[in-house]
Amino acid sequence: MSQQGKETWITDSELEDYKDKYYRELWDGRFKVWHSEKIYGKKLKDEWIKQGYNPVKVHPLWSWRGHSGVVVVEFGKKWDGFSYAMMFVKAFEVDRHWREDYYDRHTSKDDKLYAWLARDKDYNSNSLFGDYLRKNGDLKTLVAMLKENEVKTTKLIMGMETMIDEKREKNGRHREFY
Repeated sequence: MSQQGKETWITDSELEDYKDKYYRELWDGRFKVWHSEKIYGKKLKDEWIKQGYNPVKVHPLWSWRGHSGVVVVEFGKKWDGFSYAMMFVKAFEVDRHWREDYYDRHTSKDDKLYAWLARDKDYNSNSLFGDYLRKNGDLKTLVAMLKENEVKTTKLIMGMETMIDEKREKNGRHREFY
């Protein structure tokens, strides 16, 4: 599938699977680590950039008790950000370190990171993570985001057409005087 002239690794069938699910608009990932491990956002961001995931921001979440063990990673609002976020999450899924593995009571946890895209369950949760998501973004489906982009593009084109028409009209009047 191609977006804005760039080739992405997401197939049409994969997009179909994801289009009606709710996501944070900034393509957040959630990462759970053991509480004893110190997390530095810049260090993680630099490491993930080297691996080709290109996160925009990494936010370790802190409470009055200290580090919560949760990190929010933003990949940006554009479609290439979604592509990077999906690639990032799929790497954790393949390694069996994503949402289902994290919440599976029968799976023993290790000290590695667990990652998944923030969705409606996370956004609406009564947790530090849910609070952060609600304060810092909207929850939308891919279909809603596509429609929003289409409306913005249409408005931009209409505005440009109006400017061109006004300039043509102005130039036409200007020529009449000479």
